[in-house]
Amino acid sequence: MKRTVIAENLMIVLLAVVVTWVVTAFLFQNVLIDAKRSDLKSVLCLVQQYPNPQSVTNEQKNLLPQIEFIEPGKADGTPEVLQAEKTGYGEHSDSYNILSDSTVAVAGKLSNGTIIRVHGIVPGSGYTLLSILVAVLVAVVLIVRQASRIVTNIDFVFKGAAMTLERAGNEGGVTVNPAPETLQYVDLIDSAHELAKISTQVSLKVKELYIENKRIDYLLNNMNEGLVVFDRDMRILVINRSASRFFDAVGEMKGKNVLRLTHMPAIADALQGVTQSGEPAAVDIRNPDGKKTLQILMSAVHDEEENTDGAIMLISDVTEIRLAEQIRSEFVANASHELKTPLTSIKGFSELIDTGIINDPEKAHGYLEHIRTETERMIGLIGDILKLSELEATSHDTGMVQLSMKLIAQKVCGSLYNQINMKNVSVKVTGDIGSMEANPDHMEQMLLNLVDNAVKYNKPGGSVTVEVTQSEETVSVKVSDTGVGIPKESQQRVFERFYRVDKSRSRKLGGTGLGLSIVKHIVGLYNGKIKLESETGQGTSIEIILPVSNETDEF
Repeated sequence: MKRTVIAENLMIVLLAVVVTWVVTAFLFQNVLIDAKRSDLKSVLCLVQQYPNPQSVTNEQKNLLPQIEFIEPGKADGTPEVLQAEKTGYGEHSDSYNILSDSTVAVAGKLSNGTIIRVHGIVPGSGYTLLSILVAVLVAVVLIVRQASRIVTNIDFVFKGAAMTLERAGNEGGVTVNPAPETLQYVDLIDSAHELAKISTQVSLKVKELYIENKRIDYLLNNMNEGLVVFDRDMRILVINRSASRFFDAVGEMKGKNVLRLTHMPAIADALQGVTQSGEPAAVDIRNPDGKKTLQILMSAVHDEEENTDGAIMLISDVTEIRLAEQIRSEFVANASHELKTPLTSIKGFSELIDTGIINDPEKAHGYLEHIRTETERMIGLIGDILKLSELEATSHDTGMVQLSMKLIAQKVCGSLYNQINMKNVSVKVTGDIGSMEANPDHMEQMLLNLVDNAVKYNKPGGSVTVEVTQSEETVSVKVSDTGVGIPKESQQRVFERFYRVDKSRSRKLGGTGLGLSIVKHIVGLYNGKIKLESETGQGTSIEIILPVSNETDEF
């Protein structure tokens, strides 16, 4: 770069010198010609004043420039003679040529018609000024040499500063301390040291900003929430990876309008309202794939004068929160409905008995039996609700002991002896011992719900089989029945709370609609699996697969 700068400036200087030399030579040539013409005019006047100009002696002619006498009628074709013959005076000079001699001539006409022509030679001024040009060129060479030294020193100083700033990511950058033998100017050395000091300070600041920027980028891009910052024209200033992922944005989004990020009118309208009014806003939307619910909180950004200068958008995945809210709402509604039915029945029968109009002891006993049945059903429902709430509040099971799933299955079947006899079904427990580590109460609750459903929804004379299978890592318990079965459209929903395939039959049999939901939550505590196979009118088979040890997270 230094050579380029010197070469360019040298060419400019040389061109300026040559142009100056040419212009000066032409001007000087013009001055010489004018001076020569003035001298020739003086000579012409002097000759014309002689009484007999033609009598000028040769000795006198030698003292004067060249003089010619042209008799009347013998004029040659020179411009000055022709002009003098017409007007009495004429003059002419050759075209200006700074590198060759120029001829200057004047002519005058005497009273007898004789024309006197006086002429002289003006040497080219270019050669006269050539020595000056050589001197100027020598001066230019010396100046260029001196300028080269100065440029070299300045170039060294600025290269050091540039290196310092370029390597700002290093420890303090690179500080260049110019050596006195390199920088030969005291003032330049002081300035160089000062520039090096300043560049080092700047490099440290650049490094701090770089590290801070990387830290901010790391924090923003590792947030679970999406963050987008907009200016007052709703153009994106900052966007993190979570926000891009939420909106399936592809490519560079900075500088783009909000409509490039999302085409949802609700977001664009809310953002525009925030930037115009300065008031915060909140919007719930479904993301483009429809699988998540996003909560978008927007707030205005104000400048120093409290004017709205943009907006910040915070995006959170509230799918589970909204689902939990929906489940709670449905749970309250279903629980209220399930409790209202037996309470209404109890209230009606108790009012009938209270009136005293029922004199028949058998009818009164029947009404009391209905009240007892509905009360037991209500107690069972509340118990299942409490059990389900307890399971939902537990992230992992406690009270773990080594137990046998086969023995627990035999115990559960024994506790359901009356229901089994009333339904006239056969129940048998087969398979391996099923040794595993688990909470015995929860395992008993799980099998009780499965076997109870298999008995309740079985056909008279049907059968229920509980088969226990043990492998090295898992224990499987499969409860199969020959009952009414579950339609295909309901098989995905039977584990939901209060879901019943046949509501009238379920209530008649005393079901609460929470048994399989309790089973699902207990299995979930062990990261187990549930497999359901059923065919309408042919029976149902539900298999529970659990890990042998609670140290197994997944299998």
